[in-house]
Amino acid sequence: MTSKKSVRESVLKSRGNAAQRDKSSIITEAKNLVKSLHYVQCNVTKYERREGAFALLTEAAVRLIKDFCQARACSGERRLAYIEEMIGEMGVVDAMFDECIQTGIFGDSDKLRIARHLDRMDEDIMRWQLVTKGRAQSNSQDNKVNS
Repeated sequence: MTSKKSVRESVLKSRGNAAQRDKSSIITEAKNLVKSLHYVQCNVTKYERREGAFALLTEAAVRLIKDFCQARACSGERRLAYIEEMIGEMGVVDAMFDECIQTGIFGDSDKLRIARHLDRMDEDIMRWQLVTKGRAQSNSQDNKVNS
């Protein structure tokens, strides 16, 4: 009998970036955002890391990953609710990113890298919301026809 390797075990043994292999670009970009924020945090004051806009930005990025995983695990109205939570978290991420720029936390290359992650995530979340709404409407119409 052969045993299958778990997904996490195979990720740990691989040398590549697991987020890049993920099929969803939302989770890939969210993970890359967190990675970029970790890279930048050595240039951030202790206050900003713990309580300021940088801390709120990092927390919102992590919550976005959580919301994505919950949305992926369900369907229909529940999925839409989690996608709406993701949209709300993106609002927090955007606001805190702007605040971090205003306070001069990020260098030019950091700003550009993080902005690219945010643009891709925002676009993909909106696309996922539209597709999910379309499926929900299609299913509700099918149920009305079958009734």
